[in-house]
Amino acid sequence: MRTIKIITLPQSTRVSIDSETLWNHALAVTSDNDVTENNLGIIFLGRGQVDKAISRFQTAVDLRPENAPAHDNLARLFFKRVKWRRDVALS
Repeated sequence: MRTIKIITLPQSTRVSIDSETLWNHALAVTSDNDVTENNLGIIFLGRGQVDKAISRFQTAVDLRPENAPAHDNLARLFFKRVKWRRDVALS
């Protein structure tokens, strides 16, 4: 008969990591990680940090040109940027 021992950690020992920290760690321990670059771009875009988002999306595309989600994110962002500029010019 097998015995299974379950160990639980007290609430105070649990670690909370935000998404940006997680993806930055992934970059630190891997090289040329286009998926991580794309995901960081999504985080920056969500914060309104458009230039940082573009940089991350572009890096993802440069690392792996067949990364369709990164291409899509970059294209959508460029489209929005052109629309924003047009809307500002018309107002």
